[in-house]
Amino acid sequence: MTTNKVAIVTGGGTGLGLGAAKILVREGYAVAILGRRLNQLKKAAAGTDLHPFACDVGDKGAADRTVQAILKRFGRIDVLVNNAGVFRIKKLAEVTSDHIAEVFGANMFGTIHMTLACMAALKKSRGTIINVSSSIAHHPSDRGVSIYGATKGGIEVFTRICARELAPEIRVNCVSPGLMRSDAYVAQGTSQAEYDALLAKWAEQFPVKRTGEPEDFGELVAFLASPEKSGWMTGTIHILDGGRSLL
Repeated sequence: MTTNKVAIVTGGGTGLGLGAAKILVREGYAVAILGRRLNQLKKAAAGTDLHPFACDVGDKGAADRTVQAILKRFGRIDVLVNNAGVFRIKKLAEVTSDHIAEVFGANMFGTIHMTLACMAALKKSRGTIINVSSSIAHHPSDRGVSIYGATKGGIEVFTRICARELAPEIRVNCVSPGLMRSDAYVAQGTSQAEYDALLAKWAEQFPVKRTGEPEDFGELVAFLASPEKSGWMTGTIHILDGGRSLL
């Protein structure tokens, strides 16, 4: 099967990834959503044109096999959104080797594995890679996210260097979101009520007076994916934080 445009969104079963995947479908892409939990992916894809593929992107072999399965099914890859990652809170004095391996494995290594796996196909299609960082890379926090922040800073450096090395065939850009509505905090044990209160509190601190939604993220991803709209952009880091970085 060959379609006009094909996108891969890692971590596409929930939160920001799912928001981006749905908007890419709206823009005419066949979208493969990747994640470790196939049941969650199938649930997210139900009633949509999303295509679920179970994959732990931190495992290079799994990343390679999944990309080959996507190519076999769709015939091409035009966009890779490296969104998969884990958010873990742990003070530096409590950090363990397992914690480091988990966070770097999903966030940094996963981004690298998927980039390498898709590189040949993206060169052929003259496609684009959109990496996902975090505003923590620009505004350091003391909330126990030293390891997480290190991976996100690394992703931004990786973006810039890849943009130079892979040009002109592949464009590489990065989105660096601030606090947006996602599953990250709830997955850490925060109750939904506590999380809603946190979002409301932060909304008052943003110049735009609201927190970000997955659709905000998705619209920026769709813009960066489009060669017609952003074809002269590569190596850029886009801070998406409702103006919080101005304060």
